[in-house]
Amino acid sequence: MALGKNITPAQGIDYYEKDDYYLKIEGGPELALRWGGALAKELGLSGKVDKETWKKALNGVFPNGIKINGGTFKDEDGNVQKRAGTDFVIEAPKTVSMLFVGTKDEALRAKILQIHERVTQKSLSVLEELALGRVRKGGGKREYQATGRFLAGSVTHLTNRDGGAFIHSHVVALNITKTSDGTYRSLNNEKMFDSQRFVKELAEAEYAKAIREELGIEIDKGKYGEVQLAGFNREQIEFSSSRVTSIDEFLRKRFGVEREHATPEQKDLAWDFTRKTKSVKEIEELETNWKDELYASGADLRIKEIEKFWG
Repeated sequence: MALGKNITPAQGIDYYEKDDYYLKIEGGPELALRWGGALAKELGLSGKVDKETWKKALNGVFPNGIKINGGTFKDEDGNVQKRAGTDFVIEAPKTVSMLFVGTKDEALRAKILQIHERVTQKSLSVLEELALGRVRKGGGKREYQATGRFLAGSVTHLTNRDGGAFIHSHVVALNITKTSDGTYRSLNNEKMFDSQRFVKELAEAEYAKAIREELGIEIDKGKYGEVQLAGFNREQIEFSSSRVTSIDEFLRKRFGVEREHATPEQKDLAWDFTRKTKSVKEIEELETNWKDELYASGADLRIKEIEKFWG
């Protein structure tokens, strides 16, 4: 899981409006931005998110006349911004993305997306358990209460902004929760941020279990100790990791550090700086490029082996 990041209403609207176009290319409505979290049903929200409701929610306006005014954060320049939500990214292992784009087996591709969706929803549930809301106590005092419920939007992408193969989901916890007194309040995300490593480890454990039990593939550890499919070497993985290479180069040039020694703030800045708007390419063209990369690196041979024995 990548670092969580607070987003403003403008960032939320701009980012998800842009990506809605690519969703239509990448995979259709089953991968579209959709509602989640315990408050979704309560607010009468389900299924695919419509643009206007999403815009209003990012600005603190929710169904049933609910309006949330609180929630701010400081951006990298120290300016106070309105917090529309918190964006957490759930990532598939790079070798899983390589297998997905390299295989011709549609059942295998469907199984991979099914596993990723389950890992994403499990991560969303754990993040939701960490939700806090501020309540008023006697004597004018206020304290934070564990609410265990929020409203979220989640969306799955098959590519990164460099056009590389990269299955990942954004889980955006919007700025709303509900305390035990029945009041809707601004969401406090401190425990969610503090528990990111735990959520990342949980997601990796879920992936490792599914890879072994449902795909019948042994797992290995990548360069940074992350879960990967066994049978792919580092050169093959890095050959297909243009975004990671861009981030590593930025960290070396800007801070003089390798990624494993960079601070969370340095990694976050590198992620933002290297992110590019996707080129307008049809998915068929992208898949041709991905398959060429897999062939050039020799990773296609391992994919053919997996196709023979999986399931």
